[in-house]
Amino acid sequence: MRVSFGREGRRLHSLLVAAATLETGAHVLDVACGPGTNLPLLLDAVGPGGRVVGTDISSAMLARARRRAPETELVEADLAETLPFADATFDAVVSSFGLSCVPQITPALDEILRVLRPEGVLAVADARTVNWRPRAVGALVTAVASPFNSWYPERDLAAMIEARGLVVERLPVPSPAFVLFRARRRA
Repeated sequence: MRVSFGREGRRLHSLLVAAATLETGAHVLDVACGPGTNLPLLLDAVGPGGRVVGTDISSAMLARARRRAPETELVEADLAETLPFADATFDAVVSSFGLSCVPQITPALDEILRVLRPEGVLAVADARTVNWRPRAVGALVTAVASPFNSWYPERDLAAMIEARGLVVERLPVPSPAFVLFRARRRA
């Protein structure tokens, strides 16, 4: 079954890239990049001197991402294990609809923060519920399906990031089904 978050979900990808506040030449990591929806947007944002890397645990997803953005560096990696990058490699780390699917979120967040530069930005867009109408149906489907798959929408990812000492800015979203925030280490 393929789940889509519709027009509002597609718009969230652009909002996520804007939330990362990328400069020309920046190095950015898209964790749990899935089919690579963010990758063309990230490539445009960092320009020809920048670096965009996508990681995913699924080789099938990386194959789809490669078709979408062949010039992007793609790495098969489990976020809950050591990522194959040096400490403080990236100016920004982004994730859309990915972190809520990571079973072992604690080591994944630790790895994300390890590869993020001290002045870097973490930008996250995710779903709280299935974005179906009426909203009550989406909430019901989320409640019924979540215990039987690897989706954990009940996680408060922003609070988990704040608990690691980062300042989180919650940003407007096109639907109450979503969450969008950016985080930075305290100055």
